Formats: sequence, structure tokens, C-alpha cells
Amino acid sequence: MKIQHQLEELYSNKPLKINKVKSWLVGNEEYLKYLINNTSCCKWKNWLNDRDSFVFSCCSNQKEINCQLIEVFYVINKIVIMFNRQNVLAEAIAEYQKIEKDNHSKTYVWAQKNNTLIEFIGLNPEVNVKTESGLDLYLELDPSDFSVLVEFNKILTSILETEEFQILEGLLNDFEQN
Repeated sequence: MKIQHQLEELYSNKPLKINKVKSWLVGNEEYLKYLINNTSCCKWKNWLNDRDSFVFSCCSNQKEINCQLIEVFYVINKIVIMFNRQNVLAEAIAEYQKIEKDNHSKTYVWAQKNNTLIEFIGLNPEVNVKTESGLDLYLELDPSDFSVLVEFNKILTSILETEEFQILEGLLNDFEQN
């Protein structure tokens, strides 16, 4: 199977640099299109036209092997999108660093505003994709490529877990309900 050879290319690089992932996606673009054209799932054709769109996993009891392979491309593509959007996180971090450390209300407003970047929260440089047919893909990406993401996660998570944030969140919810 052609994909097995391509996946070994990714497995053999640990930690995997984002540039290698990007070049792998570009180098296998035609194979991805071939897989999409030979599957009965229409959702992948839509995703091919809009790579930022969200796609649910197949619900079928017998997921086609093409769908499983396309799903690997989908997950890897999401990682590249997140990498490319780290500039948004860098801007948020710069904004946070301007806030005085004891200014809980401004910190709360910043956390509320940036909590909308939920797609970044919890994302880490390790990816594991398992398919029902036994295809198991584990990629360990180079954390240095995602240093901004890691820093953003630490900052936001530390704020969301503080007692001050929980109190302000509770007060806001009470106010909105009344």
C-alpha cells in the first residue's frame, strides 16, 4: 500500500519538524485527491475545497480504507493550520504581558476574550490517530515549532484555574441570569 511508505517517512523523523510535515502534505497532495475521488464519502470533497472546515469522523460500521487514510491527512493538515495560526496566539500573549500582574479585572477580560481561541487549548505536539482497521499513526512533533502554542496554553490555563477567575465568572453568570 502506497500510504504505508509515505507514513514511514513521517515515523522515521522524531521529533518531527513542521517543515517536514508541510512538505509531506504537499508531496502527497495528488494521492490525497486520488483517495478522495475514490471514496463514497462526499464530506471529503467538501473538505478538499475548504481545508479549514471541520469534518466529523465516519460513523459507518465499515469505514472505507480510503476514508481512514484521508482522515490521517485531515489530522495532519489541522496541525499545520494550528502552526500557521500561532501568530494570533503571539498577539494575545503580547497583549497579556502588558497587563499589570495584580489587575484581576483586566486579566479576566483578557482570558474571556482569548478563551474563544479554544481550538488551541489542549493541543500538544503529539498526535495519535487510530483507525478501526488497525492503522495507528503516532507523530511526535518538535515542541520548539509550537513554543508559542505551549506558552499560550500555560498562560490561559493558569488564569482559568485561579480562584479569582472562578469568582468573577460566577458573578458574571449570576448577573446575566438576573
